Amino acid sequence: MKPGFKFRDYKLEDLRDRKIWIPHMCDSAYILAAVLRSMGYNSGVLTRSQDAGFSIGRKYTNGDQCLPSIITTQDILERVFSQDFQVDNEAFFQGKSEGPCRFGRYCMNQEAILHDLGINVPILTLDNRDAYSGMGSDAKIRIWDGMVALSLLERCLHFTRPFEIEPGTSREIYDRYLKGIVRVIEKRIPGSRTGKRARILLNKHKCELLGTIEQAVEEFVKVKKREQKKPVVFLTGEIYVRSSDVANQNLAERIENLGGVVLLEPVTSFFDYINEFKLREARDEREWRKFLKTWIDVRMMRRDERDIAHLFSGVLGEFSHDASASEVIARGREYVHEAYKGEAIVTLGASEYFASRVQGIVNVLPFNCMPGTVVSSKTAELRARNNNIPMLNLSYDGHSDPVKDEQLGVFMYQLKERIR
Repeated sequence: MKPGFKFRDYKLEDLRDRKIWIPHMCDSAYILAAVLRSMGYNSGVLTRSQDAGFSIGRKYTNGDQCLPSIITTQDILERVFSQDFQVDNEAFFQGKSEGPCRFGRYCMNQEAILHDLGINVPILTLDNRDAYSGMGSDAKIRIWDGMVALSLLERCLHFTRPFEIEPGTSREIYDRYLKGIVRVIEKRIPGSRTGKRARILLNKHKCELLGTIEQAVEEFVKVKKREQKKPVVFLTGEIYVRSSDVANQNLAERIENLGGVVLLEPVTSFFDYINEFKLREARDEREWRKFLKTWIDVRMMRRDERDIAHLFSGVLGEFSHDASASEVIARGREYVHEAYKGEAIVTLGASEYFASRVQGIVNVLPFNCMPGTVVSSKTAELRARNNNIPMLNLSYDGHSDPVKDEQLGVFMYQLKERIR
């Protein structure tokens, strides 16, 4: 890092005249970009790099960063080095957090890299303890609704594709309704912020979204499927690696090709945990005004989640709903103290919740990830509590590893033997 660098915390309003690029962790990036567009900002999702070795990302990181940092650095720098990049008209988004995870430093590292290259490009961060600061509660609810709908749409894909008779049918439905949900989310809602808030309070804000979901569910129900019994695998772990098929090397499809069905932990689970944490923090600190505002927002978000999940029950059954954040914390603190904030308690709590409902659990993590390592260290205890359920821990550093493929193959063979 060159002398003179000082990290700047940009606000959303600072970027009104720039295009804000969102890195593609998963398709929920399209939801955030759509909401920003609905607010009058120019926003899009970064093209995912075709460089399997992430050579640029590795060149400009020093090995102390975990895989998601390398991948997002790769995607950002490929945009910066492209011929049509306009330094004065573009900006990037990167998340931020506190706690025992290097994720909180991604934005700082990447801004320092750009500074050292002599490129003054803002990086917008929205701290995950207040993930939508400056956007307003209406935007917050719409991002949440879009992510819930898209996560369950993806689950429909995962629960239908392993059984489809005509290959590609489920993916075509998913891709089409991904675009449909994005179109609904990016529509500008007229009226004042108070008016928008009133529509949300009266539950009048998501009629078109629910209609789009109903159409998607109808199409998934009609897909011609084989009658087969397959083991369900709960895919959990660090949010980026479990969600990104680039980071986890198409793990969901690999599990399907080996005869399994993937139950992917949604991106919303960690944000729901953050909401619950904020509620408890405001209550414990007796910040009653903050508590009331947060309680109302969370109450509406969870109401919307129930309404959306209900529509998916015809395809997903009991798997249309995930555990609440309070239940995840209650189950997770059997393994780690809840004062240890972050993904470890969420992964362990969710794994404990689904252990009686699935045939196996796969926990994925970036290589050398501390929260992921904590989860891995609790594998024996979790298995002992849950009828010795098979559980596999996979760490990813961006390099191919035939040993990992062998481990997954043996794991899936074990699961198929258990359901015979």
